Amino acid sequence: PITVGGGPVPNQALAGVTLTRERVEGRERVTPAARITRTGGNGEVEAEVVLELDGRPLQTRTVTLPAAGATGVVFQPVTLTERHTQLTVRLPGDALPQDDAYHLVLSPGRATRVEVVSAPPRGTSGDLYLRRALEIGDQEPFEIHGRGSAVPGAPALAERHVLVLNDRPFPTGEEGERIRAWVRDGGGLILVAGDRGRWSADFADLFPGALGGIVDREDGRGERLAGLDYDHPVFEPFRDPRQGDFASARFYRARAYRVEPGDSVQVLARFDDGTVALAERRVGKGRVLVWSSTLDAFWTDLALKPVFLPFVHRLVRYASGRNPVVDAFTTGQVLDVTDVPAMESAGLGEVAEAMAASEERVALTPDGGSRALDAAAPFLALDQAGFFQIRPPGQDGVRAVAVAVNVEREEADLTPMDPAE
Repeated sequence: PITVGGGPVPNQALAGVTLTRERVEGRERVTPAARITRTGGNGEVEAEVVLELDGRPLQTRTVTLPAAGATGVVFQPVTLTERHTQLTVRLPGDALPQDDAYHLVLSPGRATRVEVVSAPPRGTSGDLYLRRALEIGDQEPFEIHGRGSAVPGAPALAERHVLVLNDRPFPTGEEGERIRAWVRDGGGLILVAGDRGRWSADFADLFPGALGGIVDREDGRGERLAGLDYDHPVFEPFRDPRQGDFASARFYRARAYRVEPGDSVQVLARFDDGTVALAERRVGKGRVLVWSSTLDAFWTDLALKPVFLPFVHRLVRYASGRNPVVDAFTTGQVLDVTDVPAMESAGLGEVAEAMAASEERVALTPDGGSRALDAAAPFLALDQAGFFQIRPPGQDGVRAVAVAVNVEREEADLTPMDPAE
């Protein structure tokens, strides 16, 4: 092997930016934290790190960078008021400027709105563990609604992503029909059975299987969750070792639950005696999930286990049908602006809907150029770092839909490969 490089090149790079999200007085705030790396240097150096919002410097932090290694910096929280807000964290330029900035696009209103309804007399006391679990989280938060046993009216229900009936019967008559239509239109329904969860024969086609009486296991050691479908999105994150242990949780009571799997019905979890713990039915665009025990400490100690919080998050987020929104892309990717599901997961659903109607769009590139997008050529190659802006042609005054693009961060590591390897 012959070395053709000119020796080490000092390089400082923004390795990534993480966002902690929270809601304060009904407004969404994010706290950006950046990770900065340096290679090939001699001694420590100081660098100014700038946080920009929509191209305007907002905050500056001074950090000390090691000769080789990484350091972090946390900025003050930023309140989001506009969709497609452009956020950039920037370092002073060096010999390799491509990795001296990290770009993100943020929008408010990403919280998953959850209505939690419980039957009296326990009321919200039975929701304690469920509500506390949903209140904890630093990525895309949950917005919790509902106090007591009242099911929301039509206007409020239309604004919810998930409805949780916690130890409460499914409504009958017009109220039940309203929920059925909401589910078919994309709503997510979770019924936590407890001892009062049930539904009438008129709504049997909405639920997976049929609930029976209470199976009492208090005279023994309780049952454990055994048959988990780790291929399903609810349990897929727990597939690997040390990612969450369900085996330690005990279930002392559960409802007898008969489920016949089919094209729209799936069993997601069973107890070790073979009885069903969690099942799902797809109804129209929506999802209905039934949990045969409780989500508190009355019938099980699952709520006291570390796995409870991530399980509740996955269960509710899956029921919502919402995909995590992509804050930034990587150079080399290509966007099909007519692909509605993919564009929605990127927070760009309005662009896909417009393109589906054969409406023209123009993409302004980070270097100041432009590209036409229409039904005949709907592909946008993200071949530059920075912000692509998509808007209708000739409407410069309209706030653009932004797409953030960063270079592949692994390319910032200029450590030579071992020739033997």
